Amino acid sequence: MSQSQVRLQTSGAIYQGWENVTIRQSLEQAANTFELTVSDERATDLNNQPIAKGARCRILIGDTPVINGFVGRRKPSFGNNTHKITLSGRDITGDLVDASAIVPNQELHNVTLKEAADILCAPFNIPVNCPQPGAKFDKFAVNDGETIFQCLESHAKQRGLLIYTLGDGTLQINRPSPIDIGITLEEGVNILSGTADHNDDDLYHQYISKSQAGSSHRNQATATDPDIRAGRVLIVRAEKSNEASSNQNRAEYEMKLRQAKATRASLVVQGWEYAEGKIWQPNLLVNLKCPSLEIEGQFLLADTTLSSDDQVGTLGKLGFVLLDVYA
Repeated sequence: MSQSQVRLQTSGAIYQGWENVTIRQSLEQAANTFELTVSDERATDLNNQPIAKGARCRILIGDTPVINGFVGRRKPSFGNNTHKITLSGRDITGDLVDASAIVPNQELHNVTLKEAADILCAPFNIPVNCPQPGAKFDKFAVNDGETIFQCLESHAKQRGLLIYTLGDGTLQINRPSPIDIGITLEEGVNILSGTADHNDDDLYHQYISKSQAGSSHRNQATATDPDIRAGRVLIVRAEKSNEASSNQNRAEYEMKLRQAKATRASLVVQGWEYAEGKIWQPNLLVNLKCPSLEIEGQFLLADTTLSSDDQVGTLGKLGFVLLDVYA
């Protein structure tokens, strides 16, 4: 599969023939991104049927949707008898990253995370999938100047949940439910290059989450990582909640997030597919055998960068983290 299979679909037309393609998806961000470039005759054709910045669009690779959002930028250029146009954009959930959170009196009362997300996402017609929202928040507070994503993320941390999207225009507030595809990536066989990062600089033995309960009492909870030497303690302020259970979730979330970032592998493979018609996307379980990187076992695919151009061809850059930290 190549860049010829990449389609930008608007309400009025479908555009193909992109020369340079970069599509990024991740479980660690609320909106995925794309950048598409054409030149010369194709750029002239695109000028004849222009796609305006702000245009609603979908990006598909073959029949697989990878972006559902908007064209954020249109960048024409010329020089040395060459004319280029580059279009870039994000998922519709990018609006949640940019726009300020606004609710009456800056707070909601007696709502679940799902109910609050539905309210905040309603102006954008963004559906929310949050199958396990946890207990209701007595007070769901919104700080002045806080974006919708920042507000949702700070509350999601209290429930130990991630916020991401999978290219279908739905906001996911959930723990990943990985799909085991039964594929092995092996050094010297089907991996072009790779790097790993084994890092304990940001790991702690104890994570203590604290929050204020009333004017004089503070709740706190602790999560412990027995693999890290004693004495390394991190105190985390529970951003939004004074619930004891939320403090425990917040401490465990901080520990698992840091564990996820402590062992990472970045592998480059040829092409965008792991099987015919099956695109590399986050949320897949993959077996890795990379002795030079000290990596072996089943890992979660957390982020992908699919790119193609005339110089390097079609490549997939795949970022992996340990599976159990998001379980």
